[in-house]
Amino acid sequence: MDETIICQGRVLEQSDISWLQTIVHGHPEWSRNKITNYICSQWSWHTPRGQKKTFAARSLIDKLEQRGYLKLPSIRIAYQRAHRPPFQKGFVAPANNPIAELLSDITPLSIHIPEANSFEDNCVGYYLSQYHYLGFNRTVGENLKFLISDQYGRDLGCLLFGSAAWKTSPRDAFIGWTKKIREDNINFITNNSRFLLLPWVRVPHLASYILARVLRRIKKD
Repeated sequence: MDETIICQGRVLEQSDISWLQTIVHGHPEWSRNKITNYICSQWSWHTPRGQKKTFAARSLIDKLEQRGYLKLPSIRIAYQRAHRPPFQKGFVAPANNPIAELLSDITPLSIHIPEANSFEDNCVGYYLSQYHYLGFNRTVGENLKFLISDQYGRDLGCLLFGSAAWKTSPRDAFIGWTKKIREDNINFITNNSRFLLLPWVRVPHLASYILARVLRRIKKD
């Protein structure tokens, strides 16, 4: 193989493929998770915050296996994180009493970014898993959660933002991105993967009001 390969936004030369093959074949006892962590360490593959891009590295080796360049170890099914609920065992959600009022009667709203594993974080995981039509299991990669409550402390809904897709033709054409500009600026884009108003909340104009408030602050967040 003399040609270069572009995978997961990286240009891979023959030497890169050979190195990856050596790592995989030379450590048959390593899991895919350990391989991806090692790749990130050796390539200094990090987000602007300094976190390892393990999700991108995992996608890269999976795609290379699909193309026949790597033979990865079998997926270890003993690790069942993907089947754990996105809230702690024994978690009890707040009461879901109907809220049917005017927007002016429940504002100002509280827009809160919950700390990991806090009660508020468990609330977001519970609400999304129970009431969002796409469901929810766990976050992958960089993400930002918002829990929305009214002036009386009653939860109204939540939002989840994550890393943007690497390339999407309609989006890129709308922005006017070339390939190079997209690669340089993709970290300034986010994807709103979940937006939920709790089913017992009936407040006219609430959804657009919340979205506008979040969009005005998310750059700083």
